[in-house]
Amino acid sequence: MSNIPYACGRAVSLEKNLLGTERINRMIDSGDPAEAVKILSEVNFGGGVTVSSFIDYEKLIGAEEELFVSFIRENCPSKSLRAFLLKKNDYHNAEVLVREKYLKTDLSHILTHDGLIKKDALKKGIMSDSYKDFPQEMQAALTESDRAFATDTATGSLINMYFIRAYFNDLYSFAKKDRYLLAIYRAKADAANITAALRSRDIGYMESAFIPHGNINLKDVRLLCEGHFEDIRAAFRFSELRDLIFSAVQCAEKDMPLTEFEKSADGYAVSYLMRYKFQSGGMLPFIRYCFYKLADISNVRIILAGLINGEKSADIKDRLREHYAG
Repeated sequence: MSNIPYACGRAVSLEKNLLGTERINRMIDSGDPAEAVKILSEVNFGGGVTVSSFIDYEKLIGAEEELFVSFIRENCPSKSLRAFLLKKNDYHNAEVLVREKYLKTDLSHILTHDGLIKKDALKKGIMSDSYKDFPQEMQAALTESDRAFATDTATGSLINMYFIRAYFNDLYSFAKKDRYLLAIYRAKADAANITAALRSRDIGYMESAFIPHGNINLKDVRLLCEGHFEDIRAAFRFSELRDLIFSAVQCAEKDMPLTEFEKSADGYAVSYLMRYKFQSGGMLPFIRYCFYKLADISNVRIILAGLINGEKSADIKDRLREHYAG
């Protein structure tokens, strides 16, 4: 773990390797995945990994993700920040391994990179029902999952809910220590609650699935579950959450996937941190770089998938997440 001045200096020096708007537009406008990958090589995306087929672009993205995780482990100036950035991987992997344990199916292909806990250690503990070395919230999700499978009440959505709820509860214990991380946490929690409420429209489910410490309370969630769409719009018309709620409601009203809403929610961290792009106190430069990098990785996946599938440039650009402009 690095000290703050060194870590922030490293982060600022790496901003030159972010894609920026100019490279992103060149990639999309090329209309060719091979040309897009050449543009990625300008910033050494993937650390020099080559792919034999552009259908295999996930190999390239996976290599970049691993480099980013290694950067965090080696340079992050705070245990809390490192946990905030990497714990999602642990909870994803734990959920996959629980499913593998009970479904008796090899799911290793959908595991992601190690977070704070190595995948081998997670697998050993989960398969042997030994959870004592895992975070308390993860232990709770694993125990609830065991009980659901033992009583034949397990469903995909129920198991997913256990791990999402546990992840956010764990995440909050680290987010509350930093004003920037707390703002990002609250936006993530709001997005998760809005998504779950509008998909389930079931307040009974949401009372169990509700994620606390965001800006949305259970009263708001009840309205999202039970209210007419116009009533929901009216209630949030003057709220700071107006745009987020309206985007989600528009999709739900038309029985469409929450694509536009997810785009807005995913882009919140970058939009929020851009307000402080000329400030450099504390860990802010490091935090800012990390969320810029995460946006880059998401956008590369969107762009390459779109080019491979022959989508129009305008449609690809419309799906992009908020990103570092350059």
